[in-house]
Amino acid sequence: MRTGVLAFFAGVLAALQLAELPDLRLCWLLPVALGLAAASRIGRLPALLVAGFLWTVLRASLALSGALPAELEGRDLTLVGTVVGVPEREDRSQRFELRVDEASGDGSGWRLPARVRLDWYDSAPALVPGERWRLTARLRRPKGLANPVGFDYEAWLLLRGVRATGYVRPGAGDERLGAAGGALLSRLRTVLAARIDGALGAHPHRGVVKGLVVGLTAEVSQRQWEVFRATGTTHLMAISGSHVVLVAAAAYAATRRLWALGGRIALRVAAPKAAALLAMLAAAGYAGLAGLSVPTQRAAVMVGLVLVARAWRGRVSASHALALALLAVLLADPLTPLSPGLWLSFLAVGVLVLISLPSGAEPGLWGRWGRPHVLVALGLLPVTLALFGENPWLGPLANAVAVPWVELLVVPTALVGALITLLWPDAGGLLLRWSAWAMDGLWPLLEWVAGLDWTYRGPVGTGTAALVAAGLGALVALLPRGVPGRWVGLLGFLPLLLPSPARPALGEVWLTLLDVGQGLAAVVETAGHTLVYDTGPRYGPGRDAGGSVVAPFLRHRGLSRVDVLMLSHSDTDHVGGAASLLRAVRVDALVGSGAAGRDPTSPCREGDGWSWDGVDFRVLHPPTPTERRGNDASCVLRVETADGSLLLPGDVEAAAEAELVASRAASLRADVLVVPHHGSRGASSRAFVAAVRPRHALVSTGYGNRFHFPAREVLARYRALGASVHDTAQTGAITVRMGAEGRTEIRHHRVEHRRFWHTPLATP
Repeated sequence: MRTGVLAFFAGVLAALQLAELPDLRLCWLLPVALGLAAASRIGRLPALLVAGFLWTVLRASLALSGALPAELEGRDLTLVGTVVGVPEREDRSQRFELRVDEASGDGSGWRLPARVRLDWYDSAPALVPGERWRLTARLRRPKGLANPVGFDYEAWLLLRGVRATGYVRPGAGDERLGAAGGALLSRLRTVLAARIDGALGAHPHRGVVKGLVVGLTAEVSQRQWEVFRATGTTHLMAISGSHVVLVAAAAYAATRRLWALGGRIALRVAAPKAAALLAMLAAAGYAGLAGLSVPTQRAAVMVGLVLVARAWRGRVSASHALALALLAVLLADPLTPLSPGLWLSFLAVGVLVLISLPSGAEPGLWGRWGRPHVLVALGLLPVTLALFGENPWLGPLANAVAVPWVELLVVPTALVGALITLLWPDAGGLLLRWSAWAMDGLWPLLEWVAGLDWTYRGPVGTGTAALVAAGLGALVALLPRGVPGRWVGLLGFLPLLLPSPARPALGEVWLTLLDVGQGLAAVVETAGHTLVYDTGPRYGPGRDAGGSVVAPFLRHRGLSRVDVLMLSHSDTDHVGGAASLLRAVRVDALVGSGAAGRDPTSPCREGDGWSWDGVDFRVLHPPTPTERRGNDASCVLRVETADGSLLLPGDVEAAAEAELVASRAASLRADVLVVPHHGSRGASSRAFVAAVRPRHALVSTGYGNRFHFPAREVLARYRALGASVHDTAQTGAITVRMGAEGRTEIRHHRVEHRRFWHTPLATP
């Protein structure tokens, strides 16, 4: 049975690698594959693999069928629907999901997605789950940032069944059509979230407590996420599988102890069955508080299968329960492997099953507590590197303290306190404050461990072969004690330690224009040095491009130090992430604007320059002295090799461009240009474009941005001179590798790593 489940799982994974889904008619072969699996012992495994592939294709095709038509993007649509889930409030906005029942306006006659995710800015009322509304909204197809490392927002939306995002256009047509009805679970989560807010106020760990109780993590700050990531404790900071198991175990133990007091019913129903039933209800209830997220669904299914098997059929092996849980999850939704949590939770349990096999060893403190954490960390190393590009070496140490602390001190008091607030607000509030104080007690240790930065980062470009070798090596190394030759498995990790060749050679330069939305952030690398030009925008309270895009990319590249951080000018879409980046990495020199209370090492001055590894860097603008402010004060940086050049002009507009053409026309010529001011009509004047005459014009914009960047006439100017245009909104992160003999390689992350759930976008 277990091998059959793994074969089905392999078919699911194969389908998830597709850039495009095959014809849906292929799925008519699914019954044939299932029939072969049932009738043939020899062909059972291949048939199950094909069945997993076809099942995923079928379900994915149905999920994608409700996508927003491209023709309706940016149009005013009148939507009538019901608020589902728990709305998330920020400083000036409210984000919520709407189940669409009907639509009118420009969208009449089109089939709209059944579920959309909306932002309501400024005057947003307090929305309640289950309310029915008529709203005017503008929608767009799902679109997330596409960088070499980072969160796949489009995959996350697909898992939630959301096929369009957008915002409410407030007006007289917005109307509440009906009070909250149904949606009892979501309304309960909303009430509990409000009670937590009332009890904890502005406490710094309010977001963590809210995440542990009702699964809402929007208020966990970016800095807190950085600490959790650096210590390998992210899994504890939301309602995870381990928390569901903890609640189920507590319910099971309490029921077994109290069942004898149940009188006649205790004589009719055996204590194990009653305990199993109530434990399943407790697990399902806690998973419901989390909004039935994928990790909690997995945990509830696994707990239910184990409890049913033990109560009604006798003892079942953990490996069989794990296989059954995996099969149940895949049958319910074969897209769940898109969630990193599936891999981490199932593999962690698998490692625990493997190392718990009888070995004749006496369990001591090390055997009961220390050894499992170390071996789980070893077993998860390959998958952690594959998913995130890094693995905290001190994760086992941090988890050895954090796991019992959170699960015994924080989670019980937070959960019980939140529920008690429904009947006795003062007592419940006290327990909630205790849970927050418990997090206060743990936090200094986590920050200390995070500050050590003992994190292994996989070599850039670590291939599939190296990760597979490490996975097989971990499997061998984790075999039960007594199996000869287990140490040979450690040799499988050696490919991960090989030095990476993915660095520029002497005289070469690599430019990565990151996809940060509407803003700018670029990383320039030579053989031994790194320059970051701008840090992207601030996205909202506690989140910005510096911490969520630039810093992860630098870690992915194995870079913990930046030689120069150049901030072109003070606009927030260029410097909004500076503070987070300065906390995340060592920056030797800050050039241009100050940031995060740090004065610049030097301002941008025309004529400044330096050389790194055979590559010349020159500042062309602004002149000294200057009284310029705003866009025309931008630093203009020229990067030149023996065989080519790059030009990064920030947001300079027509006036500054004219000065540059008049005084430095010869220095403007460049093979690769980051288009000034995101392709605005106020920049890229004809004279400037003619002076630069780039072969490649790179534009950094946000998809569907309200400024309508880049302007069509601007793109036409570049194309008229033979330049190829590359827009991050369409291509994702753009990598330029300028090598010897004038070879310039352009790579688009969204194109190279496209999967079928990524929204197809038009060429600019």
